[in-house]
Amino acid sequence: MRRTIAILSAALLFGGAAAAQDKTPKPLTDSGNGALMFQLGGVFSSTPANLDGVGVGGRYFMADGTAVRAAAGVGFSSEETDPENGTKSEESSTNFNVEGGLELTMFQRGPVYVYWGGIAQIGIGSSEDAAETETSTLGFAIAGMVGATYFFDEAMSIGAEYRLGLRRVTSERKPKAGGDVESTEFDFGTGAVGFHLGFWF
Repeated sequence: MRRTIAILSAALLFGGAAAAQDKTPKPLTDSGNGALMFQLGGVFSSTPANLDGVGVGGRYFMADGTAVRAAAGVGFSSEETDPENGTKSEESSTNFNVEGGLELTMFQRGPVYVYWGGIAQIGIGSSEDAAETETSTLGFAIAGMVGATYFFDEAMSIGAEYRLGLRRVTSERKPKAGGDVESTEFDFGTGAVGFHLGFWF
């Protein structure tokens, strides 16, 4: 009798442990899986073609461990100044960024998978300052990336990503009085570490 109770107790113990392990979420990196991704910084982008992640997007695994990605972000701002002893003025700006890339899974352990890949961005922007000078910008960026995604639920994840790349932004200023000025800026460096929330399907 005691032996039977011991065997049943051991079976329940190992069965419970196995069930707990089965409930541990696993990364959905197989072909056909995808996710809707939200940058935790929001959908707004302040700089055309920056090296940071932009807005809202998604990833889709077209093969095991290989995913395509795309995202878009917008930015609007307006500032009005009305000094007591001065002239009222207003400044405004608008930006729009899109990005796309390829992601390759390096390895996965439990609910975490680590990846690397490449991303390209295009951004446009326009602004007008208090002196009614209009500025238009066009930016391009290409970067390598490395990141990790943690599944805290079967269909939800949170991740972090780091990027290193090259950015080119061309600006054209058109003062109200005339005399347009065009400039080009090159940057090589890193973006901020980006955090994202994923809903998988």
